[in-house]
Amino acid sequence: DSLPWKIVKNDGNDDDEYHERQTPSVVRTKHCSYAYINNNLVGVQLIEKIDTHYLKVMNFQQQSNPTQFHQITLDQKYDKCYIFDDLQFAILIGITDDKADHNKVVVTQLMNFLLQNEDLRQHKTLYQYNLPNDINKVFVTELRYRETDGTLIIVMKEKVERKHRPYYYLTVVTINLRNQQKINYYHDEDMTSYWFSIYIDDFYLIKRDGGSLQCYQIGDDTNNTRKIATHKDEDLYIACKITLPVNQSVGDIQLKSIPFQQEFNKEDWIKCWRMKDGNVFDKTHQVHKGNNHFYMIDKGENFTICDEYGNILCKGNNDESQILEQ
Repeated sequence: DSLPWKIVKNDGNDDDEYHERQTPSVVRTKHCSYAYINNNLVGVQLIEKIDTHYLKVMNFQQQSNPTQFHQITLDQKYDKCYIFDDLQFAILIGITDDKADHNKVVVTQLMNFLLQNEDLRQHKTLYQYNLPNDINKVFVTELRYRETDGTLIIVMKEKVERKHRPYYYLTVVTINLRNQQKINYYHDEDMTSYWFSIYIDDFYLIKRDGGSLQCYQIGDDTNNTRKIATHKDEDLYIACKITLPVNQSVGDIQLKSIPFQQEFNKEDWIKCWRMKDGNVFDKTHQVHKGNNHFYMIDKGENFTICDEYGNILCKGNNDESQILEQ
């Protein structure tokens, strides 16, 4: 079994920036994560209570109510928490933006978090990243675990100000948890007024900024993360198909797009992508007419269609597709 799909509407604002503007309460849940471990649904909540941070661990045998839970007092302030299917550790992300304490990002591994005996648990700092002096804020936008080689993938958005206007960099850090000496750091020197991740898997990241799509290959023990393709994306209405190679070491990314008007000609879509893909674009557009951008990410037998903010509109494979309602 798997968790049901949920549509999470991204309105173009970072959750972290939104929460910064809220008045803090005495007790606040800052982040949460869920996974299947030992065939049970497990949830964790990162809770802030005045100056102390806790990790609340919940074990669900039925999905409606936790059958048991315990709280772990954490060693410092954290902002994000993550757990993963069938893994016995949690990952905690702490972001310090106190100039006196040097702006930094700390990545901590909490071993054996499911155990209630605190003597058997262990906090282990995996990585500490000291931010450059001109970085005002940093936001962790994506974090995933690549099971094939035990690598943690962390995608960050770094905020700077130029002439009183905000701009953002992309940074990707990969940490091999099986060989923790192997840490790769990638920083894209091109800053933009905004960008959003529209797709990420174990080996590829695609982001969209104001005028283009940027495609990156995420590093491993042999290769560093690198930008592998740029595609202009300046039209007001656009549909784009991005084909990713199934084997990351063989083949190139293929991108093909057409601009369209709100009252578009379906035959143009079929002419560009043939019958199957053209019909999927058409049906997705009929349900999501309020969207100006449609991106189909195709990899092997599976595909996803999302909007310019990475919200999923449709998922499918060679045999069938399901459009997610608004």
